[in-house]
Amino acid sequence: DADGKLVNSGIRIGYGSDTITKANGKVIKVKKGMTITVEDAVRDLIRRIRKDFTPIVKKDIGNKFWDMQSEFQKAALVSIAYNYGSNLVEAIQTGDIDVIVGVIKSLGSDNSGINMHRRNQEAQLYTRVVKEDDELGSIQLTEIPLSRPSSFLSRRGDR
Repeated sequence: DADGKLVNSGIRIGYGSDTITKANGKVIKVKKGMTITVEDAVRDLIRRIRKDFTPIVKKDIGNKFWDMQSEFQKAALVSIAYNYGSNLVEAIQTGDIDVIVGVIKSLGSDNSGINMHRRNQEAQLYTRVVKEDDELGSIQLTEIPLSRPSSFLSRRGDR
């Protein structure tokens, strides 16, 4: 939302963030009633993916397993960490893509299945084979699952 809204975990704005990243790089804390531009929201999302969620996933699964993932797999894992906060570490450490995809898909049944389509997209992304001329396609920013952040290993809940 463009207007700050109170949710269970505090005031959120833009893509579920409690911060706004300004054009000059300054990060400010969201307060009730604040508004955000699309540009600031996208900038904040990118900053959080790079500085918050990617390092969380990398730390939680370890450099060895992170380095083994394709770019598509990394994107799927960061998406899940951003949106859900899930314990995929054990599945990833099996190295069995069917186990990993099964766990990702199983997350879709949470919250009465409201995010099943999203989890299926992440599972499909995880199984993509990277080719030299491969492109991700035209995923719109609004299709990126946007919710509150949490640790990759944290509780499952209303995310």
